[in-house]
Amino acid sequence: MNVLLDESTPELWAAYLTEAGHPAQHRCARGGGGAADPLVLAWARERDQVLLTCDTDVGPRRWFARADGPTVIQLGSPTWLPATHGAVVVAALAACESRRSQRYLIRIYAAGGHFKLTGLPLR
Repeated sequence: MNVLLDESTPELWAAYLTEAGHPAQHRCARGGGGAADPLVLAWARERDQVLLTCDTDVGPRRWFARADGPTVIQLGSPTWLPATHGAVVVAALAACESRRSQRYLIRIYAAGGHFKLTGLPLR
């Protein structure tokens, strides 16, 4: 799956995800720094990209608005880096890929020392 990282997500995720088989680009590398959330979401949707973000309000706002995709993967914090959280993000992307016709909000968070993926179909 192709991934777009918004400006709240550390740029080093792009290289990690690309190496893991999920071509990724950082929004700022495309001249998109400072773009409003709706524009970033539209950019990802038009290019069939999954949005990886550390912004805690993007995904839930899409969910409650019942807005059309893209799939949003929300990290718990911008301090979460591939060395410690990469495997769970790749697992989330694999889960999305197997259900490509669906759009999801996937929240990755630490709970009792474990990570959980919560997928909510966006309709």
